[in-house]
Amino acid sequence: MLILPEQINKILMVNITHIGDIVLSCPTARALKKFFPFAEIDMLVSMPQGEAAFHNPYLSDVIFYDIENWQQDRTKLLTLIQALRNKKYDFALSSRHGSADPMMAYLSGAVYRAGFDTHGGAKFLTHVFP
Repeated sequence: MLILPEQINKILMVNITHIGDIVLSCPTARALKKFFPFAEIDMLVSMPQGEAAFHNPYLSDVIFYDIENWQQDRTKLLTLIQALRNKKYDFALSSRHGSADPMMAYLSGAVYRAGFDTHGGAKFLTHVFP
């Protein structure tokens, strides 16, 4: 299924990981902005490493994933999921290997979700990279 630029107005980059991964995501944000020039691009990042995302000129917003334990922080998780869904993302990109980022892409409610086929994350995605 091809994703056309005119279909995408809001993009969520999911990067709940380490500072190096957040810094290395800058070229991805630049490429997304080039291909989807009119889209708003937000990034979901973990605390406190995510503060590095504020220096990315291609991002419209930085959203913090401040959840240490899903079982204990259910209220925080549900609040975050609702906030993401309220943004009505068209496309979510999970750039990490693993299942947490693709699952957050899915929970965001984004129509299109892309990421890697590793650690069970593919089941949350509409577009899978080997």
